[in-house]
Amino acid sequence: MIIQNIVLPKKEICVEEELYFRRGIPVIFPEEEGLVFGRGQTIGFDTYMNSFSLRKWVEYTGLRNLSLCLKLKGSFVITLLQYFPPAKKESAKRGAEKSGCAELGTFTAESESEKDFVFPYITEEKNGLLAFRITSKKENGVLYGGYYQTEPLPFQMRDIKIAIGICTFKREPYVRNNMKNLEAAVLENERSPLKDKLEVFISDNAGTLTEEDFGSKKIHLFRNKNTGGSGGFTRAMIEVNRANEAGAGFTHILLMDDDVIFDPESIYRTFAVLSLANEKYKDAFVGGAMFRTDKQYLQYASGEIWQGEKGYDCIVTFNHNLDLREVKNIVKNEELVPANYQGWWYCAIPMSICRLDNLSMPFFIKMDDIEYSIRNMKRLILLNGINTWHEAFESKYSISNEYYTFRNTLITSSIYIGLTLKEIRKYLRKNILYYLSNYKYKEAELICEAVEDFCKGVDYLKKLDIQAKHQQVMKNGYKLTDITEIPIKGIETIYKKSPELNKPLKGWKKLYHELTLNGLLLPSSKVVALDMLGGAHSQTYRAKYIVRYEPITKKGFVLERSFGKFCRCWRLYRRANAKLTRRYEKAKNDFRDRYGELIGIEFWQTKI
Repeated sequence: MIIQNIVLPKKEICVEEELYFRRGIPVIFPEEEGLVFGRGQTIGFDTYMNSFSLRKWVEYTGLRNLSLCLKLKGSFVITLLQYFPPAKKESAKRGAEKSGCAELGTFTAESESEKDFVFPYITEEKNGLLAFRITSKKENGVLYGGYYQTEPLPFQMRDIKIAIGICTFKREPYVRNNMKNLEAAVLENERSPLKDKLEVFISDNAGTLTEEDFGSKKIHLFRNKNTGGSGGFTRAMIEVNRANEAGAGFTHILLMDDDVIFDPESIYRTFAVLSLANEKYKDAFVGGAMFRTDKQYLQYASGEIWQGEKGYDCIVTFNHNLDLREVKNIVKNEELVPANYQGWWYCAIPMSICRLDNLSMPFFIKMDDIEYSIRNMKRLILLNGINTWHEAFESKYSISNEYYTFRNTLITSSIYIGLTLKEIRKYLRKNILYYLSNYKYKEAELICEAVEDFCKGVDYLKKLDIQAKHQQVMKNGYKLTDITEIPIKGIETIYKKSPELNKPLKGWKKLYHELTLNGLLLPSSKVVALDMLGGAHSQTYRAKYIVRYEPITKKGFVLERSFGKFCRCWRLYRRANAKLTRRYEKAKNDFRDRYGELIGIEFWQTKI
């Protein structure tokens, strides 16, 4: 069975060559017929996309044998590489070390030919990363492709069929391009092993797509009310269940965001590892890493853990901002991490779990994937080469996020953590002081509203008009404007002169800034400052105006210091705090005991 194909860069997906292969003379794309070698040229495949995750495949499947098949023309020397992570007692600075190489042999062919190379384990320890490199002995040798394969016993194979569930809202270019690539690679490709093992279910919350946008009958489109990501993904879950009731036979649903780019090979690798999953991982979720679209080599996340008991800083992201062009970082990605949730930018879930009585919580956006994973996910499979490229979160700021994140965090914490009133009040106070000290008065108002809505309990969510609520939350949001239209000059210059922007304050300066609410209790000492996602208070201290500037999109908006708005928000905070004091225990118990009323088909069919 082929378990992983050798893949090359594609213009419409990813052009970062060193994610795929390494050679001395860089080019943007491989030649159309394949990779063409010069005499003596060596190309290495110890890369994120084309190395083999030995440790994880053994863990997830009990892999017993492995071979490499290459499609070549010319005269080559094939060399095996194996990398191990540093020993625990060694310094992390040493990174991955090449612990062994093996020459698999010489291959010569005048025309395109396939050659299998048995992939022996270099040591008894089945650990680390396997890869290979090719050296051409003559001019104009060509590598056309290849794959890793194994010979499983018949009883080790599982019959897998995947339904992709996509929730979209006005992201037509992304959806059309992804479906075009998927049609060509899988859905309408007679040679693809996935041709009859994959279909797509699109929940269109905006109603802006039509059946004519797609060429394959295996792409199913459903118009949905604008019930956010949770409602859109739930619609996909419902439709896949209905398809199974009619005999479709889907074993998994793969939830994917609408603003991602993915290589169909990621889906094949998901299919392969699920087909061979051992008893321990037969009900596991499969997660895809998130990479950035603006820096395609940079991994934003590969595995995350929600620690609700920690309140404000409750999310830990593993392998954050790793440059996956570097071998040491690819090896680091091989570590098994204690993730307890997987984001729905790429998350495959068994249909035995995704039932009509076990759907998403009606969160609209934010925390729906976390809550669903905590409720259902026992284990998570993560592999190099299963990923999507996603828009940077900095360029997707929306004020509504503050309301939904705070409200839904309170609900999720109530069900699974049961934080005390003292802990919740501390969590609220920390957020309010942060927003007020950075002139984010609208955000402060929204989290106070989130607290009051949480205190209303389950019945409030059951009766809530989800669309109307979202419109109300959004109506007082900020309007992102091109920096040339913002009536403050020199924003980019200020940005370039702010090297300390993301460095946190320490010692007495940090304490002084906190005691004066970032200078809010003192007169203004400068006219304008910049504040970006994660920006340190040192940049906004005692400023009259703060520009929320996003350098990727070169857009932003202006926040103005206002004592009157500060006082209004403080009154709202005291009211919300008082309601928490009176109603928190009742609301917490209500969500813990009755959340099942919000996740079944009986509830959702009235909303979508």
